[in-house]
Amino acid sequence: MASKKHNLTELREARKHWQEPIPDSIELSKYPGYLLRKQAVDMYIDGFGVAQIQKTTGIYATRLGQLIDKCMESGEGGNTLGYCGLLKHTRKISDKAHPHKREFSCLIEGYPTLEAFISGNYFGDKK
Repeated sequence: MASKKHNLTELREARKHWQEPIPDSIELSKYPGYLLRKQAVDMYIDGFGVAQIQKTTGIYATRLGQLIDKCMESGEGGNTLGYCGLLKHTRKISDKAHPHKREFSCLIEGYPTLEAFISGNYFGDKK
């Protein structure tokens, strides 16, 4: 049986309402990692022991608690992140709260040579 850091009855009830991310929205290279994290969380909620979860998914008990906490966090509008919390770099802050946060990314996308220039100057590999 899994450790009792989290209330399994509450987790089972909450899981019924967890939304999953749209598969097409996940980078192909990150999808297998997401599936392992989801499997580990589901196994924990279903009552598997942490040793079995680690053996099956490779995810340690210390990380498992963090993953469950991410699933239980609130996202935009106060909704629980659910399985979307298992995606790496999931942000809880909406774009409306920080309208300028993507400006640098847009600048880099608009000027592809700028990325190489900045990288070269920063790492001393000028091109």
